[in-house]
Amino acid sequence: MVESILIIGGGPCGAIALDSLLKEGFKNITLFERKNGFGGSWRADVSNDGEYTKPGATIDELDPPIKIPNVLPNKLPKIKQRRWIGSPALYPSLRTNVPERVMLFSDDPKFPYLDKPDQDELTTRDSVEKYVVNYVEKNKDKARIHTNTSVERILKKNDRFEVVWRRELEDEDEWQLEYFDAVIVATGHYNVPKIPYVDGIENFKHGKILHSKGFIADESFRNKRVIVIGARSSAFDSLREVQKFTDDIYWSFKETSNVFKEERSKAKPKTPRLPIIQKYTNDSVILEDGSIIEKPDFIIYGTGYHFSYPFLKEFDSNLTDDNIVNRTYEHIFYIDDPFLTFLGTQVDGISFRVWEYSAILIGRFFKGLIELPSKAEQLEWYENRIKQFGRTRNFHATVNDPALGHIAKLVRLGGGYEKLADGKNFPKFSEKDLEVYESNKRNLTIKWAEL
Repeated sequence: MVESILIIGGGPCGAIALDSLLKEGFKNITLFERKNGFGGSWRADVSNDGEYTKPGATIDELDPPIKIPNVLPNKLPKIKQRRWIGSPALYPSLRTNVPERVMLFSDDPKFPYLDKPDQDELTTRDSVEKYVVNYVEKNKDKARIHTNTSVERILKKNDRFEVVWRRELEDEDEWQLEYFDAVIVATGHYNVPKIPYVDGIENFKHGKILHSKGFIADESFRNKRVIVIGARSSAFDSLREVQKFTDDIYWSFKETSNVFKEERSKAKPKTPRLPIIQKYTNDSVILEDGSIIEKPDFIIYGTGYHFSYPFLKEFDSNLTDDNIVNRTYEHIFYIDDPFLTFLGTQVDGISFRVWEYSAILIGRFFKGLIELPSKAEQLEWYENRIKQFGRTRNFHATVNDPALGHIAKLVRLGGGYEKLADGKNFPKFSEKDLEVYESNKRNLTIKWAEL
């Protein structure tokens, strides 16, 4: 029987997990957030993480577990290890790319404000941050919530999760040991930047190589030669920001998407497209087609993030291989112990809404209102997903599923739209919602293609 639950993370995923569990009637809930406030990746924490990302580095190199004190509880000097807690994006023009109507949690469907209400249903970073903060704080007196608190190790002992956590005090760190019946990892996946290794990249000396995390274009880019790498929103946004300072820009990416391919083929891009970089010299890059771009001043990698959970390294040393969370069912349940769950692993989905469906499902399972398929069936789903998408980012990309297919599956697993006991209902995603979502996705894709 689940009584005590730990939620790790105070961003959108932690916020909806907390609310859903409370509505299911759970009383003993703890939420730890390692930053000094809520909002997750939408919080304005200045970051230089992108400048310290070693190309080709593994998660174990970039984000290794912290050594646990031999004696617990304890108070010790503050750790000095980089923890990658800065915000992924802080540039002034940052806006959401999913309309308010389909993005937000169903019981709070409005942002604090829309910056261009006559133009669209999108908004700015600070509006999203305020939305998440409000969603957490409405429940702050109903659960035990601590900021500046990091989970540093999780093990399973006597059918409970043994959790070592560390709280940052003014002059030292407090270390504690505690036990929980279930854990929700709601840390998101925008923390540890990823720059792939390319032959000779360590020899490049002419310019600066950095990741898009925390990137802000400024006067140092004025009239410089810039290459932006990547095919997702972080690369698109970096490119758009750099265009304010220079016209000497190239966009390098590998085209793999078939989404709105016909529409994209008709676009007339302003920025020259390049094939992927095959090799670096000391002052140039050699592309896959053999052409050369000489003396680039900046090379910005918008190539995503590692899935990194150093606190689970002892629990399962093979939990993640950078691109996916291994042995998870429907991107949520750890198959070998489904009372360890992950919220927010889905990419390219309808956030925050898909996390709401996930959180309701988790709450119903923890409450004992539903049962998951057999372990064999879960493994079959996982292995089929591996065969279809490999150990790539596409494994967790629900956009690859039929329209609303993932959401429909979560509803079926959770017992349907009818209320079970006193918890939250699954929200219904209407045909109009789908129309708005698909229209926005099409417009966004064309906008990228024309950049």
